[in-house]
Amino acid sequence: GPGSNDTEAPQVKSGDYVVYRGESFEYYAEITDNSGQVNNVVVRNVELDKKTNMPYLTPDWLKYSTDNLGQPGNATVENPLRTKLYGNVPLDTVVGIYTRYIVATDPANNTTRMIQNPNRDGLERFVLTVKSQNEKYDPADPSVTYVNNLSNLSTSERDAVAAAVRAANPSLPSAAKITVSQNGTVTITYPDRSTDTIPANRVVKDLQIS
Repeated sequence: GPGSNDTEAPQVKSGDYVVYRGESFEYYAEITDNSGQVNNVVVRNVELDKKTNMPYLTPDWLKYSTDNLGQPGNATVENPLRTKLYGNVPLDTVVGIYTRYIVATDPANNTTRMIQNPNRDGLERFVLTVKSQNEKYDPADPSVTYVNNLSNLSTSERDAVAAAVRAANPSLPSAAKITVSQNGTVTITYPDRSTDTIPANRVVKDLQIS
């Protein structure tokens, strides 16, 4: 057939993927082949599993799926095949970097080569960076709460500050804890235990000198 002397492997365009502990993610890689067709896509570690001698993928929360495999015209330049990379990052995941590969096979059995070189990042090789939750959020200052004594906020004043911070930051995870110290400093503790702080001078003012 026309594919019998085809020696060109599918090409992959991935990206620089950043994910956060305690958060879900979804990214897409695009795959094309000179034949216009891809039959199989595997996302994998570069080495083989020592026990089974087969390709494998870690961490186990990194999932992938590809629709329309094996269809003529499913992987053209005009209409690339899309492989979805998705998952939920566990709260206790170690912050760090994973380098993984996307390997596609065309009808003539040409398979994308895994090249262990950073100049391939964003192609068939991609870097998945796990960050702590506080790197995702940049808390906005709340509307100011006026208090009687800047060095000793009452319980109700501290509650008012916490409510103002929550109102100013609707995208914060609902499980994030907002604590207010006696002097008005705000600490936001994310579900993964990472923290952000907002200094008191951006949160409270003295009633007396308003």
